[in-house]
Amino acid sequence: MTARFKQTDTGTENPFTDISKNDYFYDAVLWAVEEGITSGTSDTTFSPNVSCTRAQMVTFLWRVSGFPRQASPIRSRT
Repeated sequence: MTARFKQTDTGTENPFTDISKNDYFYDAVLWAVEEGITSGTSDTTFSPNVSCTRAQMVTFLWRVSGFPRQASPIRSRT
């Protein structure tokens, strides 16, 4: 399987000093920032070489899903 990524202009200015237009994930990062899915690790860094935690991944998925609410209350098993 081969994956190809096409760079496109998202219209968002790159606030991060640690990613550049030459990075294959550049457009995806700017899209995620534009959509409110992530904001980086600081105002000026994205930290692309740092591993994501489970909590961060769940948060990304929750945000990309439109901030869904829980369908019913959680009930304890007592």
